[in-house]
Amino acid sequence: MIFLQRNIPIRALLYVLASTFFFASCTTGKKAATPPPVVVINPADSIELYSCGFENSSFSGKLPCFGDECGSYGAPVTTLQFKPQHKMTKVLEPEQGQTSNRAGTWTINQDCIIEINYEDGSREYFRFYKAIHKIERLNANRESFPGTLNQHNYLSKTR
Repeated sequence: MIFLQRNIPIRALLYVLASTFFFASCTTGKKAATPPPVVVINPADSIELYSCGFENSSFSGKLPCFGDECGSYGAPVTTLQFKPQHKMTKVLEPEQGQTSNRAGTWTINQDCIIEINYEDGSREYFRFYKAIHKIERLNANRESFPGTLNQHNYLSKTR
C-alpha cells in the first residue's frame, strides 16, 4: 500500500494499471496467421501473349487457292486456329462437301511474321496486324503478294 501513502488516488492507479495491461495485450497477443487467398487459373482459359501482342485466337476468311492447294474445294472458307503451346489447325470449309483439317505448329518473330509448319513439311507465312485484327498471307519469301491479288489474302480475327 505504498501508493496510498503517497496520496495517489486509487482510481488513477487502476486507470494506469488497466491501460498498461490493455496495451501489453495488444502488442504481445499472438494472432493466427491467415494464409493468402489462393487464385486458381484454368489453363484453358488463360491467354498467352507473344511478339507484337499476338495471342491464341482464330482467324477466318476466303483465301485464293494456288494449284491443287484446295483440291476440289474451290475457294473454301479458311480458318486458322492458333492454340496454346504453338499448336494450330487449318480448317478448309467448302460451301458444300467435307471439311479438311491440317495440323501443324506455329511461331511468331519480332517482325510480326507467323511461320506455320505443317506435319507434311510444308510451310506458310502470315503477317499479323494488331491494329486491324487481321493476318495477311505472305509468299515463300515472306513478302506480300503483288497487285490486286493481295487484297484477298487477309483473314480476320473471329475470337
